[in-house]
Amino acid sequence: MLAFFFLSFVSLCHGFLVNSTIDDSFPDQLTGEIVQYSPAEAWNNGRNCDRCSARPSQSLLHRETWHDGTFNRNNGSNAFPNQPLFASVRFKGEAVYVYCVIPRTADFPAGHSDMTFFIDNQRVGVFVRNPPGTPGFDYDVLVYQNTSIPPGPHELIIQNGNRNGPKSILMLDRIVYSYDNGEPEKRQTALETSTIVGIVLGALAAICLIVVGVYWYFACRRRKTAQPAQPLKLELETGGSGMGVHSLNLPAASQSAPYSYQRDYAHSSNSYHPSGYSFNNLTPEPHHPRPDPYSTPSDRPPAYLSKY
Repeated sequence: MLAFFFLSFVSLCHGFLVNSTIDDSFPDQLTGEIVQYSPAEAWNNGRNCDRCSARPSQSLLHRETWHDGTFNRNNGSNAFPNQPLFASVRFKGEAVYVYCVIPRTADFPAGHSDMTFFIDNQRVGVFVRNPPGTPGFDYDVLVYQNTSIPPGPHELIIQNGNRNGPKSILMLDRIVYSYDNGEPEKRQTALETSTIVGIVLGALAAICLIVVGVYWYFACRRRKTAQPAQPLKLELETGGSGMGVHSLNLPAASQSAPYSYQRDYAHSSNSYHPSGYSFNNLTPEPHHPRPDPYSTPSDRPPAYLSKY
């Protein structure tokens, strides 16, 4: 319970990820970073390129802009034959996404895509696609994503084409990266706080119920074992005509079927004769000092006091 509460508290103190977009033609509004193209002469600002064969619908692009560059190991596409093209940008975050426009045509424009991605000069991914050979373009194509990079400053490099490789086009729309802004999200914080409070209150209620139940159980057991047993009570009555057992009180544990035993004897000078037996329901009587069964009152028959 304490560990869960601690982890929840840490999550509340931690910020949440925010996306920032770097357009192909405009700087990052957060840091001012812009995409760098190399060689610069091999790239086209698509919206301002009248001679370019790649003409996507501007309204479907982020801020209605794109940059395109074509790798060609032969002359004809640009002044840099058989030389890969690069687009790079710096950002500070822990996730990055690259969105492009991909032509469907096999030629005019050539729709083959062959991209390689580097983060901090480490090769981290590729995107290769052959065109279906139909008219049109595919928009908002996520050609690369990485959500496992460590938080901090990084440099992303996109390479178009490989030396002596096939002809390849890259039409860059935007780059999105995610960073921790260090501010807890209010809505998420409220939700997590209410969840934690509910769990804590529920756990406390359960603990209280368990404690009360255990206490009640042992209290009942203690009350049962503490009840005193009713002592065996024997009262002897004597009289001029005979002697008898008046009543018999049994322990409390035996009172489920209480009985009293009474026997009367006819008195004679030398012997005694039973006159009858009777069983009566036992009724509780107040406690009196127990008479000494071995006392010898003057009217007790001598035959009762001796075995012989």
